Amino acid sequence: AGSYNMAVQNAHGKYITFIDYEEYLIVSGFSKKIEMLEKINDLKIVYANGIFFEKWAQGLQIQGHMNRLFTWSIWDIQKKLYTTIPMLSVSCSVMRRDFFDQIGGFDIMCQSNDWVLNIRIFQHLVSRDNFSYILEPVFAYRMHENNISKDSKKMIKLLREVVDHYIPLEYKDKQYANIYFYTALNTITAHRYLESLRLFRISLSFEYHISRIFIYILALVSPVSFIARHFPKLFSFLKKMVQLLSS
Repeated sequence: AGSYNMAVQNAHGKYITFIDYEEYLIVSGFSKKIEMLEKINDLKIVYANGIFFEKWAQGLQIQGHMNRLFTWSIWDIQKKLYTTIPMLSVSCSVMRRDFFDQIGGFDIMCQSNDWVLNIRIFQHLVSRDNFSYILEPVFAYRMHENNISKDSKKMIKLLREVVDHYIPLEYKDKQYANIYFYTALNTITAHRYLESLRLFRISLSFEYHISRIFIYILALVSPVSFIARHFPKLFSFLKKMVQLLSS
């Protein structure tokens, strides 16, 4: 977060985007967002889609399902950010430099950069005309064994920091439950069953959910890692169903 803020302070352009060491930009979609910002003065930020890739093989769209989200009101999107852990990557966006300065940039006390910055963005937007979205992918995220998302302890710590600092009190328990529940499901795919069970019990201590018990048992007895590896689109669909059923 601190490095990102320093980079922006040293940047001279009027538009800002971000890219991590495990990503690359797709120029065609990137150019479209710049054109939109040039034409529409009220636009502060333009989002887009992205893709996962592994060993240079393209895979699932990262946030194709988010196109419906961007038809909602600012408050409804804020509530989504407060009550779920949305996959909304900052690398898919281009924003005006002065708007980034206005929202205060990244929070150096919270290292879950995407989630925090998106919360700050939608806390500062005042009109539906201030943001937009294109379906075309503009960046790709490389999947590999050392992705931070594979480190469950570190991910929990980073996500809890966001809840502690940014999520309203009435949604905190729900978000803690989300963090531990989805991490428990992810550790099943890694065959770390004892760790998964421990995380699932913590999730239930924050929010008891019958449907989540059913989903968790189903995940334990089903070949989720096989489905994730060989049928990624089916796995993505099942994850969306899990989110709907357990929300």
